[in-house]
Amino acid sequence: MGETGPNAGVSAISPTHGWRLACLAGTTAVDRFYDEARLAARLQHPGIPPVHDLGVLPDGRPVMAMKLIDGKTFADLLAARQTRTSTT
Repeated sequence: MGETGPNAGVSAISPTHGWRLACLAGTTAVDRFYDEARLAARLQHPGIPPVHDLGVLPDGRPVMAMKLIDGKTFADLLAARQTRTSTT
């Protein structure tokens, strides 16, 4: 990737999957949040909700606005799975 500085990018190979990866090295958690949000905004897949906007809350926290998908939460699904496992 060839960039240097606080937000330098490097390429790597995933030792688990063998995939070629582009890694962005932000200097802060906020940089990494925005890097991930920008990447998610570029993805188009039925299983990934689209990102509509990025911003900053009045208290300074970063925010990502995504499509709201109604349904069960991941915590609900895990709890149901735990219940089914414990009753069998």
